[in-house]
Amino acid sequence: MESIAERLDNNTSLETITVSFCRNLKNLPSGLHNLHQLQEISIGRCGNLESFPEGGLPCAKLSKLTIYGCERLEALPKGLHNLTSLQQLTIGIGGALPSLEEEDGLPTNLHSLDIWGNMEIWKSMIERGRGFHRFSSLRHLTIDGCDDDMVSFPPEDRRLGTTLPLPASLTSLRIVDFPNLERLSSSIVDLQNLTELYLGDCPKLKYFPEKGLPSSLLQLRIYRCPLIEEKCRKDGGQYWDLLTHIPRVIV
Repeated sequence: MESIAERLDNNTSLETITVSFCRNLKNLPSGLHNLHQLQEISIGRCGNLESFPEGGLPCAKLSKLTIYGCERLEALPKGLHNLTSLQQLTIGIGGALPSLEEEDGLPTNLHSLDIWGNMEIWKSMIERGRGFHRFSSLRHLTIDGCDDDMVSFPPEDRRLGTTLPLPASLTSLRIVDFPNLERLSSSIVDLQNLTELYLGDCPKLKYFPEKGLPSSLLQLRIYRCPLIEEKCRKDGGQYWDLLTHIPRVIV
């Protein structure tokens, strides 16, 4: 199946669209932006999908957008920054998806943001100074496999020489699959609403901030990060004393 329908704009009550494992699908129907009751869109494992409709997506009620496993997608939907109701965004796209244009960044009203395996989107955010501090409502952030070169998280703003700030609103932070990550920056300590921290598949990670981790943490989980795991051992690990305030530590 290479197409679903030519247009969808006659359906005024549609609230959810899920398209998955349509391997030959190349284009989505036009008229998506006219579906004013649409609240959720999930597009996954459509390996030949090339583009979204020119009109973009509906702005009024769309609260959840998930796009993953669409390796041939040439660009994200137009006008993402205009989706003022969007709260949850997941982008899991490898391949050659271009970076975000300056005028077409991500909406700042997000509550949850997951970026998997797309270096261009990640780098466009940090190299152009976008960072994450603008997302003042963001509570959940996952960064997975987005930068093979990064040695410190959060990374530095190369223009200013300072660490890119994270939003103070964060309650959950997941850092996964950074092969050269060595340390967590001291700014992590400032996240005083952070209750959950997950570190996974970072084989070179070996340093926590000197001041430790946020006092608000309720759960720390470390998976397949052997160097830092050794330092977090209860029986004599270098960092164990920095973790005793955390009720749940899973190493």
